[in-house]
Amino acid sequence: MGAYMRIGFIGAGKMAEAIMAALLESKVAAAHEVFASDISAERRQLLKTRYGINLYSKNAVIPGSAETLVLAVKPQQMDAVLKELAPRITSEHL
Repeated sequence: MGAYMRIGFIGAGKMAEAIMAALLESKVAAAHEVFASDISAERRQLLKTRYGINLYSKNAVIPGSAETLVLAVKPQQMDAVLKELAPRITSEHL
C-alpha cells in the first residue's frame, strides 16, 4: 500500500483515533495521507499535535481529499452527515 493510500475520517472521536493510530503505527498510511473532520476545534488541535494528520472543521472537504472514507460519527448524526456527503461521494470512493 502506501504512496496513494489516502484515508478520510468523517468524525475524529476516540474510535476514529484508535483506527488512525493503528494505520499510522503499522505504516499502512503516512500522516500526510490521513484526513479527518471534527466539529470540535479542541479535538482537531489535539489530533494535529498528536499525529500530524490533516484536519478540517467541514465534513465536505474529506471526500475530495481521500478515496477511502470512514464514517465515524454518532448514530444520531449519521442521517445528517450522509445527506451532506451524498453529492460528494462517487463510485471511486470506498
